[in-house]
Amino acid sequence: MLKIPKIKRQGILSMAVVYLGIGLGYVNLVLLMPKYFTLEEIGLRGLLIDFVTVFFHLCSVGFYGTVLRFYPEYKEKNEEGYLAFIFIIPLVSFVFFSSILFLGRDILFDVYSNSPLFVQYYYLIFPFTLIFIANSLLDAYTKNYMKVFVPNVFSEFVPRFLFVLLILAVAFGYMQKTFFWELFVAIYAIQTALLLGYILYLKRFYVKIKWSVLTLPFMKRVMAYSGFTMLDFTATMLLLKFDVLMIGSQLTLAHVGVYTTMVYIATVTEIPKRVLHQFASPKVSKAWHEKDMESLDQYNKHFLKAQVVLSFFVVLGIYYCMNDLFKILPQKEFATGAWVLVFIMLSKVIRAISGLTNEIIVFSDRYKYNFIFNVVAVIIAVVLNYYFIDIWGITGAAFATLLTILLSLGAKVWYVKKVFHLWPFTWNTVYVVLFSSLFFAIEALLPSLQNVYIDIAVRAVFVTVFYLGGLWVLKLVKKEDFIFS
Repeated sequence: MLKIPKIKRQGILSMAVVYLGIGLGYVNLVLLMPKYFTLEEIGLRGLLIDFVTVFFHLCSVGFYGTVLRFYPEYKEKNEEGYLAFIFIIPLVSFVFFSSILFLGRDILFDVYSNSPLFVQYYYLIFPFTLIFIANSLLDAYTKNYMKVFVPNVFSEFVPRFLFVLLILAVAFGYMQKTFFWELFVAIYAIQTALLLGYILYLKRFYVKIKWSVLTLPFMKRVMAYSGFTMLDFTATMLLLKFDVLMIGSQLTLAHVGVYTTMVYIATVTEIPKRVLHQFASPKVSKAWHEKDMESLDQYNKHFLKAQVVLSFFVVLGIYYCMNDLFKILPQKEFATGAWVLVFIMLSKVIRAISGLTNEIIVFSDRYKYNFIFNVVAVIIAVVLNYYFIDIWGITGAAFATLLTILLSLGAKVWYVKKVFHLWPFTWNTVYVVLFSSLFFAIEALLPSLQNVYIDIAVRAVFVTVFYLGGLWVLKLVKKEDFIFS
């Protein structure tokens, strides 16, 4: 019987849990919420999570990375007390930034005056952020002991499953919406309790701090690293979430509801990238450690091609079935997000075409330049979103996101070429992109069948057979392109 190494087995199971979580997310946000909740309520969920995600990264002072980075050094002296230590600075930071947000709430209320439901539930930001901080630190703490699968179940599956139960409780009249949002936040508190229970089970619940370990040089390095990480993570989150935050400010929660639903539908296009980068990141890190630029160049080209093929395949599958999708969605207002979905998917394709550019910069000795690129990208995102939302509404936000990602990743690809002399593209990859782009035009030639579900099945088969088959017949792809060992 073939024995799979324990760590590899955890990786396989964790990936399965991630896919299951994404599937539950689709049930929640695409099927159930649009049927039983208003667009404003759907928008509240999206805006609340995105706002807390950015605020949480600011309050946590980048300690997720710090927990992993400094554990080996701390453990050499005394492992006990590390769990308590990693909470001290984030909790102080949370109190500080929460006080500022609380005192400046009138300004926030003015900014989001177009979203009264968000203003009404503004107080949930504080417990929600605290829970996010706890979950992040506890998750990182368990990873120090090479525990991946169980924490992933708690983060990817449990909240989404409980969210299904909450929605069904409202749908069948077992619960009033009055308490829905408090219970929505409580779902993530259950995740915190489960993580704490798991740490107790592992017998790693050490809370008595060994102050002798916290020397001044050690703390200086911790604060320097966490401070930079906080700035980088916050800039990254702002880049990813600023469109939603600005829609909530300039438009309404109903617009946020449509926009965030389209974004979640497009999330499936990131699956190939997430899977491939599980293989790629360790290889890039190892290549940098060994100063093996030739292997780094090969990895970059190899993973780019596979990522382009798989990403285009998923995007084309959604694009071909897009009209049917809007017929299935319970609320017809979602059809106003058609171009949002297209632009967001194209932005995902651009991420795929950039290959391993981000990883190459982050794992190099010039990793701080990634922060500079992200800050500039945030500034560009603010300007473009403000301008295009005013002109085209949520479509303008999606277009601004597309332009920002194009400019940001284009600059990073140029930087990697100039500084490290690494170029991800080959003529074969260019031909794959051109062939893939051709299929967007072919969609208009396909007839639409009366039965929506049969039409989806036929179109999915068409894309699978003729797109993937065409790449194979034209010898643009081969089996070796998808081997990553």
